[in-house]
Amino acid sequence: MNAHPETLRLIQEGMARHLAGDLDAAAHAYRGALAIAPDNATAHNNLGFILAQRQDWQGALEHLEQAVALQPSMAMAHSNLGQALAAVGRVQDGLAHLVRATSLDPGLAQAWDNLGRIRLHTGDASGAESAWRQACRLEPDDPRLLTRLGTAIAAQGRLDEAVEWLSTATELNPGDADAWAQLGVTLFLREDLGSARRALERTLALRPDDPTARRHLALLHVARGEPDAAIEQLRLLVAAHPEADDSRLDLAVLLLARGDHRAARDHLQPLLEAHPEDPRVRLHQAQALRAGGEEAAARQILRSLLEGGSEYAQRAQELLTRWAH
Repeated sequence: MNAHPETLRLIQEGMARHLAGDLDAAAHAYRGALAIAPDNATAHNNLGFILAQRQDWQGALEHLEQAVALQPSMAMAHSNLGQALAAVGRVQDGLAHLVRATSLDPGLAQAWDNLGRIRLHTGDASGAESAWRQACRLEPDDPRLLTRLGTAIAAQGRLDEAVEWLSTATELNPGDADAWAQLGVTLFLREDLGSARRALERTLALRPDDPTARRHLALLHVARGEPDAAIEQLRLLVAAHPEADDSRLDLAVLLLARGDHRAARDHLQPLLEAHPEDPRVRLHQAQALRAGGEEAAARQILRSLLEGGSEYAQRAQELLTRWAH
């Protein structure tokens, strides 16, 4: 049976509104279509996709599951459902729908892309590479797909090959911060520090608050023996991303090494409040206390780490032994 003309009009309006970025108007149009035709799979799929974009996972799953039930051969509905299921922790169910989507429509690059994303998230870099190679065959000039393929290849340790794909992505779109960031990280792992620095700095010129690029630029400065420059990068990172605990701890460690125990303690304090039993944080807290003249308190912390038996117990023992001489 052909769809009602008003249903078709509302779906087309919803698609136009969606492409224009007006999610509220698009959702309103799709709901209008479903009010006329509750069994329209396209309207269910499109509305479910919008709800997923808004992270309304319950609503998204309701409509996407309905779309698949109404039209089991709709590859895009399976692809969207797979993403939503993975987002709520049902990863294997999500993967099954994504594989089904690529089987139903092997020419749907979006389905291959979604499959690659979920596979990489689960640690299956080889499977992600396979999916993204299929996507790149279908859309060879899409720098986003080339970047993701390069990321999967880098995750398997094939850094030279990854650099080739990522460099191509930056050539196709010099304004793509994601491509520059991943290229910079991969070059850093390859120990090509000069090229890595240029790529990471290009990332930050495009996206100043990129935490991955900022952190790797700091690590690069450490590798080059430039602690002051590393400290500056980490200060910028934690100012923009106060939740970046690993970078805050790295900053505290570098400040301690420079002899600035007061600044180190200032950065350790929020970590102690958030993770009072973290042995890494407590180990460096002890070092900061001793640097500030509070040796008894520092020793007490180290002795508690010995009793805890964590992997940091040996380091605590080494410090206690050193301080005894």
